[in-house]
Amino acid sequence: MSSFFKPLVSFLFGLLASAYIWIRNDMSDRWIVIFFATIVANQLIDAIHSLTLDNIDINNYLTIVSFVLFIIHPLINMFGVYTEHKENLFFEPMILAVVFACYMLFKNYRLLQDFKTIYKNGYISTWTENLSIFELGIYVVLLLFPMYLYNPPKNIFMMFSSLFLLLLSYFIDNQSIDKIIPYWNSLMIGLLGANIIFL
Repeated sequence: MSSFFKPLVSFLFGLLASAYIWIRNDMSDRWIVIFFATIVANQLIDAIHSLTLDNIDINNYLTIVSFVLFIIHPLINMFGVYTEHKENLFFEPMILAVVFACYMLFKNYRLLQDFKTIYKNGYISTWTENLSIFELGIYVVLLLFPMYLYNPPKNIFMMFSSLFLLLLSYFIDNQSIDKIIPYWNSLMIGLLGANIIFL
């Protein structure tokens, strides 16, 4: 499958799977759609990246959108949890997620100038090259912590599955940080399908 159609098919599958989950009468399932929404959106960005690889302007704007989705994903998950647990709101995790987002924006403040998308070594080079393992660790904690606020076993399964797939992505590409996120997004689409089949 070509570099364009593979992420496009993943995006379409993720879109249909999310729609199926949303129409089910399970509010927890509906929150899970919030979790997967940014992952599915990044699949679409990957597809457009592959299609418009030579258009530097489009690719740079898509890279910025991808970066914004990355840093607000923990915030989206926090809001998703709070809509279900209004009686027990804890704002400390939200504050930490905002601080992390501000840090990432400050670190990459020259978005239009520095974010370049270059196809090299079989992948699209973007802002992820500047992502450290320390930053990725903080991000994963902030991203998956909202799942802990829901009743097990469903969301505990989602937490451990997400962490396992991240670890798998880390070893698939010889522990290259800049390639983990695209691999993880692809594997998470599979987790979305497993959520429909088994949960």
